Amino acid sequence: MLREIELAYKLGDPAKAQALFQQGELQNTRWIIKFDILRAEMVAKAGSGFSGGTLGSTANNLLGGRTGSVVKKVAGSVKTIESAGVWIVGMRYKIIDARMTQQVAQGYAEDKLEVGSTGTSAFGVSSRRAGARHWTHL
Repeated sequence: MLREIELAYKLGDPAKAQALFQQGELQNTRWIIKFDILRAEMVAKAGSGFSGGTLGSTANNLLGGRTGSVVKKVAGSVKTIESAGVWIVGMRYKIIDARMTQQVAQGYAEDKLEVGSTGTSAFGVSSRRAGARHWTHL
């Protein structure tokens, strides 16, 4: 159905477009907004991490024997990693009158998105979280 709507609007055929909107939930449609992503650029990136391998080896050398070996295994299994990035996303939008199939407005908007992820691993158990932190209109 989306392709039929797009074709009707590209051809500028209001009768065909209105026929598409006479059914079900689409019959009350007044405006169509079309977005095109023109820019998606990472502008900053940062990361850090920790590995317990070196700490475990040092403890093994200092403590020696069974205790040093246990500490080496436990500390060596601990790993963390964090990363973050900042993206600039630019979108062009067009607002189309659904009844007349004519474009009534257009514009461009840029937003900043901060994304990050965290990963942790210890004793063979690992977890990872990722997501957007927030949008800021530029």
